[in-house]
Amino acid sequence: MTRPFQYSGAQWSSIARELPPGADHDAMRLHLEAICGVYVQGRIYSNRPLPTLDEEIGNHRRVARLSRELASAYTEEIITGPPLETEQRRERVLRELSELAAHCDHTAEYFVEAKRRGRPGPKGDVSKDLLLSNLLSLWSESGGAIQTSTSRDGSEGGPLVRFIIAAAKPVLGSAFTPGAARAFVRKQKNRRGMV
Repeated sequence: MTRPFQYSGAQWSSIARELPPGADHDAMRLHLEAICGVYVQGRIYSNRPLPTLDEEIGNHRRVARLSRELASAYTEEIITGPPLETEQRRERVLRELSELAAHCDHTAEYFVEAKRRGRPGPKGDVSKDLLLSNLLSLWSESGGAIQTSTSRDGSEGGPLVRFIIAAAKPVLGSAFTPGAARAFVRKQKNRRGMV
């Protein structure tokens, strides 16, 4: 079985130059191709209706609740075994479950606020936002700083913007500009309370 998306040699060379220092290039390529593959597959199914705000709120609250219940089961040692064989792994699992629950709570509240304001549902290109969010998360998890810059001549860039452009251009096309990448990063930093 072939992967649904693969970078060409030239595309990968452009991306590899922009990876955070110390990043595992082989692992990054697999992750990036999977992220872009999901985007490409999502575009195929983009004619499906989006969930309603009530469905989104319910789904996110359910995942948050289940994450907390699972963390409680780990804490009370109801669940044991190989994934938790070391204290370090146990702490990591508990931290990740806590982060997942907090993220889902935050997202549910976002949809509650959208509903309160009368917003009918997600706007814009949800698939594109998910693609870019995944690229941003992968960058951060690989040790890259979440920041952008503007040069003296006013051009927008920085290592993160160059990475996003190099990784996303093969699926988004040349219309996706450094300014658009920088605007997305700034929006995400605001949403995550990083500004």
